[in-house]
Amino acid sequence: ENPSYWTPSQFKNPSNPTVHVETTGPEVWEQTGGKVDYVIAGAGTGGTINGLGRYLKEKNPDIKLICVEPTESRVLQGEESDKHTLVGIG
Repeated sequence: ENPSYWTPSQFKNPSNPTVHVETTGPEVWEQTGGKVDYVIAGAGTGGTINGLGRYLKEKNPDIKLICVEPTESRVLQGEESDKHTLVGIG
């Protein structure tokens, strides 16, 4: 390992969802005037839907969160991740 290299380790970095609680959530809430019924987000690292969802659910517990993933990468279904062409989503 080179000490000059840095990686965000987004899959295990607690700052990933936290930044969405602190920034993305308030931005969406403000820009929609609080009129949010559903949030649909790509799986990716899970940071966006986790943090955004946490913030929005505090504002309105009835908001529905939907996480999508490529059919080739069925991690949400308990299967192994596999190669697919949708970069950054699963």
